[in-house]
Amino acid sequence: MKDIPYVARGDVHQKLDIFVPPNVVSPPLILYIHGGGWLTGDKADVPPFFLQTGYAIATINMRPTSVARFPAQFDDCISALTFLRENANKYGYNADNIIVCGISSGAHLAALMATMDYPGKENVKCVVDVSGPVNFLSIVAHVNPANLGQVVFASPKGQIAALIGGPPLKNQAAALKASPVTYANANSKPVLIVHGGMDEIIPYEQANEFHRRLDVMGVKNDLVILPTAAHNMPAQLWAPAFQLFVTRYVPSPKRINIAQKAPPPKPVQAPPPPPSSPWLPHTMPNYNRPPEIGHQKSPQANAQGQPETGFRARHHQQVE
Repeated sequence: MKDIPYVARGDVHQKLDIFVPPNVVSPPLILYIHGGGWLTGDKADVPPFFLQTGYAIATINMRPTSVARFPAQFDDCISALTFLRENANKYGYNADNIIVCGISSGAHLAALMATMDYPGKENVKCVVDVSGPVNFLSIVAHVNPANLGQVVFASPKGQIAALIGGPPLKNQAAALKASPVTYANANSKPVLIVHGGMDEIIPYEQANEFHRRLDVMGVKNDLVILPTAAHNMPAQLWAPAFQLFVTRYVPSPKRINIAQKAPPPKPVQAPPPPPSSPWLPHTMPNYNRPPEIGHQKSPQANAQGQPETGFRARHHQQVE
């Protein structure tokens, strides 16, 4: 089900797609937030392995930075969550068990949904952050000057500046307001943090910082650093960690057992005739004879028309 508006009379970007797997009873829901630097990307960019999990999937678009600055993107995520909670029965998933997952800029928004307070947070059971930035001040110090992608991302005219309305170091209040680490507290949701050690856009130190901050607050979290993975790593690299993590917090999908198609009935065969006797060929039964003809109590006549007696009479009675 595609292009469902989640805000009445909203922006053209405020739409989502829903996939509900067949033959699963009230599956948990993955709320997926795509990447693209809060400017590009699309809800159709879904990790392929999601379709094999048995979970329902809602993937959303939100207003880009060319249309609105932060917190518009986060507000759209909460509006989408509200819509999904209110329409669970209509679409057939379990809104009490929601997994929020995001990649890159989408992971930043997912991390905010783990740490900030908002309506419906109780329905979110866990959050998955893949390659996301979490502190818009410290990221400037984490940038490798030899890595052009990292330099541009945190530069005065980069994606962070477009999100918060100016360079992070010159807009520190706005940078902290948009940073998930600012809101981490004991009530934050469990988080899986996945990052590539060769990330050319977001320094992996962001993942380490988020992990340490959650640990200090006593929040359950797992950190997975893939040493040779880049920013846009294949989803299959983190699929095992995703499966292992989320099954701790949401129930496994209950699949319907579809009965196998019954084999066609075997054709009914007429009983084989009894073997003929070489010395009594005339004793073969007539299967088409009406039942009232030749019942056992009627004695047989011999060739002279006289009733037979003895063995031959008994034999005819048994055959008939």
